[in-house]
Amino acid sequence: RKMELYPSEVDFSSFLEGVVGIIRMGANEKNILFNYKTQGNLPTGVKVDQKRLRQVLLNLLGNAVKFTDQGNVTFNVEVIEKQNSILGISKSSNTRFQGGDYNLDSRNIRFEVIDTGIGISPQQLDKIFQPFEQVGDTERRIAGAGLGLAISQQIVKLMGSKLKVKSQLGKGSTFWFDVTLPVIDIVANAEPDIAVKGLIYKGKRRKLLVVDDITENRLVLLNMLKPLGFEVVLAQNAQQALELARVIGPDLILTDLFMPVKTGFTMIPELQQIPAMKNVPIIAFSANNWDVVQKETQRLGCDAFLPKPVDEQKLLALLEKYLQLEWVDQ
Repeated sequence: RKMELYPSEVDFSSFLEGVVGIIRMGANEKNILFNYKTQGNLPTGVKVDQKRLRQVLLNLLGNAVKFTDQGNVTFNVEVIEKQNSILGISKSSNTRFQGGDYNLDSRNIRFEVIDTGIGISPQQLDKIFQPFEQVGDTERRIAGAGLGLAISQQIVKLMGSKLKVKSQLGKGSTFWFDVTLPVIDIVANAEPDIAVKGLIYKGKRRKLLVVDDITENRLVLLNMLKPLGFEVVLAQNAQQALELARVIGPDLILTDLFMPVKTGFTMIPELQQIPAMKNVPIIAFSANNWDVVQKETQRLGCDAFLPKPVDEQKLLALLEKYLQLEWVDQ
């Protein structure tokens, strides 16, 4: 399945603040310092696939927080001059951008994530962008990349760039990439995230159990669902989810599939054994949306499957369907 980009007009600073808010929560949980810095004249509006850009930034920042136990994580966003490498002259990053109906200015933006975490050895640096199956799982755990970095690299390539890294074992890592984004005058119709749209549903408050081993992924869903009136309970592994399901009696369960120790594939049949959970809808999600994964979720009796990053619109449609919700504008 070919990955494609769907750019839309985005309020750049509120997009970045949204990403930063999620990561800050994760950093606070671990008591590490999180710095967010912007340099240069960042555009107010840009045209970009915000879902994919958010996926890459949350992956890089999430890994940085996950593998830093002391010190800090820094997120730098800056406008940089584009070097014309052949002539060695600096070309203003104010190039005109031709595309579709647009004839826009564009800016070259660098996104950089620096951590003081465990670092990556030179041998592993070569491998961290390879998909999962090419690297042994223990090495992958140390590199801390999961499938995320391979997918992030793929997305950044689609954006016409390359994800770069420098790292020192025991000292920390720096990941960065530069993308040229068309600049737009931000107008009232720039796409806000769904939670800002003031939707809420009628009737009693529904309880959702969210299961994912990565803090940032749990927080993304919490931020997406809480403003809509849901009670959201978070579990960081399958065992915790099984215990919570018994205690809280959720109306619906959202679970990742590839988790360490016990996977979603193992947990789902166990959930279905709990008498009170027999008819509770289960929506599975994964960054790995191969057909075989989707077929397996169907075989296990999941009600639906969503690829990561979770699309708000699609998720809301599924919640509406399985919880018989009626949305009202606030």
